[in-house]
Amino acid sequence: QQNYANRKKAYICNQGCDLVSVVDVETNLVIRYVKVGHDPNAIELPHGVKTSKDGKYWYVCFNAGNYFQKYDAQTDSLISETNIGPGNWNVIGISPDDNTGYVSNLTSNGKLVVVNLQTMQIQNTIGSGLLNSPHGIALTKTGDTIYVSAQYGNTIYRIVPSIVNPQIDKISVEKGKVPVTTPQLKDPHEILMSPDFSKYFITCEASDEVVVMDAKVDTILKTIPVGIYPKALAYSKNRNLLFVTCQEDNSLLYPTLKVIGTVYVIDMNTLNVVKILDEKFYQPHGIAVDDRTNKLYVVSRNSNPNGPAPHHASGCDGRNGFFHVIDLNTWKAIKRNSELSTDPYNIDIR
Repeated sequence: QQNYANRKKAYICNQGCDLVSVVDVETNLVIRYVKVGHDPNAIELPHGVKTSKDGKYWYVCFNAGNYFQKYDAQTDSLISETNIGPGNWNVIGISPDDNTGYVSNLTSNGKLVVVNLQTMQIQNTIGSGLLNSPHGIALTKTGDTIYVSAQYGNTIYRIVPSIVNPQIDKISVEKGKVPVTTPQLKDPHEILMSPDFSKYFITCEASDEVVVMDAKVDTILKTIPVGIYPKALAYSKNRNLLFVTCQEDNSLLYPTLKVIGTVYVIDMNTLNVVKILDEKFYQPHGIAVDDRTNKLYVVSRNSNPNGPAPHHASGCDGRNGFFHVIDLNTWKAIKRNSELSTDPYNIDIR
């Protein structure tokens, strides 16, 4: 526990057990499990975890809980929580000044709840009745515009927030097609702005693609084929590389082992796939880059009962997942199959 408060840490939310794993980035060891959620008698499914840009706080939202929680990143203790109401809360976006949080409610009659992160009070609700299954969130450099993916169809929303009357526009990520929310067209999942905010990337689960959009005019720059069921995105600013977890992709290196999923690596200048990471993943989802230590963290859910048996039994229902740490200098795994709790899903680095 020496110098715990100032350590650089990765936070991984474990959906099946209402736990957040705290990983020390220097040693790659899990140094703490934090019990999260409001109801001690229910599994609330922590789905989204996000650290503030100043590194002082981290936040959690829940698939099956009504509360949005704020934690101190020095002590990893709960500071405050607010009841944002019933919903399938999925993704957290934070404004550039760390003052405002946006949380997406993945329902057919979805919305974004806007939270003042200083007071932890609800500031506004955007899109009630106007957003269909909102999921991924990305903000422009100034935070004056928010992009939100509609999980089903070929649509993303461009939102100009306002307390009185937010502007909501629909944009199609399918060339020559109008924006619709019919499932199994593209099914946009996550959105990530490039480091220079000139473009943004969207994973499309149904079409196994990453769509690249010009952030100035919101038109398609390129559609990049990737592996099966692309999910989360992360980038290395130092290397100008984008990393994409493809949760159900087939392994070519380990066809006879219990291995599912790959990570595609895309050059953000040329927009070409330059590498495919084919480690012993199993349903990789969460992904994060630490440019300071040149490490890539990949979190495997291992929620399929056909996956590798965990070494330790969990106190919750389901199977323990694990994470890999990959050295970006050598492209070799420096830590493999480090076990977590049940259904680890998302990760963010302080």
